[in-house]
Amino acid sequence: MENMKSKLNCICVKLVLSCVIAFGIFASTANAQSTFILSSEELFELVTGDVTVNLVIDGAKQSATNSDQLPGLLFTEGPTWMNGKLYFSSLCFQQDCEGFALVEMEPDGRYNYISHNKMRTNGTMQKGNGNLVVCDMFGHRIIEVSPAGEVIEVIATHMNDGTRLDGPNDLVIDAKGGIYFTDPQYIPGMEKKQPGEAVNYVKPDGEVIRVIEPDEIAFPNGVLLSPDGKTLYVNNSNHNRRNMSMAENYICAYDVNEDGTLSRGRHFAQMILSQRQISSNNKSSGSDGMTIDERGNIYATSNYGMQVFNPEGRLLGIINFPRKPINCCFGGSDNKTMYITSFDKIYAIKMNVKGLDFPLKK
Repeated sequence: MENMKSKLNCICVKLVLSCVIAFGIFASTANAQSTFILSSEELFELVTGDVTVNLVIDGAKQSATNSDQLPGLLFTEGPTWMNGKLYFSSLCFQQDCEGFALVEMEPDGRYNYISHNKMRTNGTMQKGNGNLVVCDMFGHRIIEVSPAGEVIEVIATHMNDGTRLDGPNDLVIDAKGGIYFTDPQYIPGMEKKQPGEAVNYVKPDGEVIRVIEPDEIAFPNGVLLSPDGKTLYVNNSNHNRRNMSMAENYICAYDVNEDGTLSRGRHFAQMILSQRQISSNNKSSGSDGMTIDERGNIYATSNYGMQVFNPEGRLLGIINFPRKPINCCFGGSDNKTMYITSFDKIYAIKMNVKGLDFPLKK
């Protein structure tokens, strides 16, 4: 992997890191208040003036409209705005757990289960035809699902060599209808069939190929495409003594070739770590889901809030939340609301910039 760090970038990162250590994470109330860990004029241009982090759903107290289950939400993941509503996964990782669901939320925060105790799903993205493409993580497959929760098509279950997928985690759809998805093999208690954590690509004709090999990224998690579709971004959640790679605490970037394969892997943006991680020499950023706006700015969740980078990979600031943000997407009637999943809660922030529409257009 090419190392793109210049001396100037190193100096900037050290200065930012010093500021992070000095300021620390601000305390927040249960109903989040506007808080930046780090900010810049460029970041203020992207968010609205009040910069309020709004609690939309508290799944610990609010049940679904079609169930009296509490907590109503478990570990929320993979949000997508489609058809004027927010869709996301509520999952658990234990073998004998119950209550997992694929969820549909109205703009006012009312929500219902469109699939309940049937599939432990993770990442989702609209296909462009009114349906979702979904990572059925513990079902080892990529599927197309209707807004009613019906499985319309099983898109992928095996690699081109015939081996079963392990745990599809997150995905992004290109302008050709191809699907990039991460598979960090995070399926506790289940047999793994693949040689390691990797990133794969479902070609438009249905063939599934590996595009980032095992061990290149220790825990590939969130995945995005640039507005022009020419760059794929993948973050790395873990980098510690038991799980190491060249990706370290970086979002990595790859050139997208005409056939969907990737080339010229490189460090794109360095995720800021907490003081505790620095002192223990642990470079695990905890980066999970990411989203991108129409200008190409990237918003990456992490152990240290939501870190915002410009298209060149320069840190613009860090937005704080009451708990760790897990995943995020743009939505709302004008595509200027960012929705954030965080354990059993859903938050929202009003933005001045629109999110990038997926799937990408040709």
